Amino acid sequence: MPITDVFVTYNDVLAPGGYHRVTTASAGRANINEHNDSSVQTYLWCSESASAGGAITDIRVLEAGEDVPEGYEKIKRNVTKGAAQRKYICVKRVAEGDEEQGADGAVPLSELCIVYGDAAPEGGDFEEANKTLAEGPTPVRLFFKRSSGDTGWTGQELAVDDWVDALDTENVWRVAQVIDATDATVTIHYKNWGSKWDDTIPRASAKLAPVGTHTSGKDTGWKKRTAGGV
Repeated sequence: MPITDVFVTYNDVLAPGGYHRVTTASAGRANINEHNDSSVQTYLWCSESASAGGAITDIRVLEAGEDVPEGYEKIKRNVTKGAAQRKYICVKRVAEGDEEQGADGAVPLSELCIVYGDAAPEGGDFEEANKTLAEGPTPVRLFFKRSSGDTGWTGQELAVDDWVDALDTENVWRVAQVIDATDATVTIHYKNWGSKWDDTIPRASAKLAPVGTHTSGKDTGWKKRTAGGV
């Protein structure tokens, strides 16, 4: 599904419902200020909800005082709060009524990824934003991937023991396994999390996706839970 909005939060504040956190290439929490002179933790979130706005076809990094390019809109909060060099995000959307591509033929974005250092995300389909998100001993870089069209995947095909990516109550995509299924819903168990976090989700929900779509097939639980749900 195409990304329709981007949001910035600081420290332990979460984004509104319907947003999920942009992670590192290894599916970890990506603090943009991790390697610069700011003590403020800054996180980037994105939404795929149609109510959030039109599909985003490009994303750029702006420095403080830099003009917003024509056709782009600036995200209000800066992504390096507390650092000496302030930076912002700006996005370009498809025209109203055009869901497939922008006026310039650009395909909407489907995934964002933050990378520390000089490495690039695996896969080869990622493009890098025009500038680094943050400077410092280790630069913080933003990558994005474009939609590749309809994969034909549907939650209606899921069966017990299948693995999926599932969006949890904290709006984080995690690897999960189907442990029960009805005609209308599937019950999933998040990998390495206790059974009290199991969730029942409608098969048609956008909270389900093929395994690896948002997690690269890796566990994204930053705090391990025991089988007893401790």
